[in-house]
Amino acid sequence: MEPLESHLLGQTEQRVSFWHEVRASAVLERVPVAQPSALADIGAGAGLLADILGRDRPQCAYHFFEPLDALAARLTARHGSAARLRSETDVGEVDVVTLLDVLEHIEDDRAFLVELVRAMRPGATLVLTVPALPALWSPWDEQLGHFRRYTRSTLRAVSSGLPLAVDEVSYLFPELLVPGFVRRALGRRGGKAGGGGGAEFPELPRPLDRTLRVLSGLTYRARKVAPAGTSLVLVARRERS
Repeated sequence: MEPLESHLLGQTEQRVSFWHEVRASAVLERVPVAQPSALADIGAGAGLLADILGRDRPQCAYHFFEPLDALAARLTARHGSAARLRSETDVGEVDVVTLLDVLEHIEDDRAFLVELVRAMRPGATLVLTVPALPALWSPWDEQLGHFRRYTRSTLRAVSSGLPLAVDEVSYLFPELLVPGFVRRALGRRGGKAGGGGGAEFPELPRPLDRTLRVLSGLTYRARKVAPAGTSLVLVARRERS
């Protein structure tokens, strides 16, 4: 099994972590609370966003596209075949399109984003997250099949010229910068085989997860002034071409 598939399958057996909760906050802010809506989760992975939506935005219809067969089968069994999209560009009928830590896995990120945005309906919202800062690159990125880490300027560049009205491009998780640099140092010391602990997503003790949930929630609210972080979020609205 490839490291990325193992990494994502491992998340299906874990509870939703602080990291997933905070990342999902950028999505929840764009999903109406009271009125029905529809969301397309492109590169859905373990489908943890669906769990959060079901809890906090139950009126939002969840749809997904996942290229890894084992994960797609799990999601189909859980949400039904009608929720499974035919392709990553089958997004013309939804209100919100999410691309959560997907773009870094695509070699030609610009071409992929062009096709995705072209398929969105005018007025729909795109919420996109990616790992940030090339200085944090480590064997962990290589194991998970990342082609790059982004800065605010490179993420803006890959979306420039598209029919998108960009609302924000902000850094997330500044509090994780020190652990990120530690992972990079450990990966360099251990080489690719060491990788700083492997590609699995760690399940944190509940007290630590609760503490980080509070801390990361606070830094999320201040994200628009954060000069750096371990992730980036881009939020944009599809304009008429």
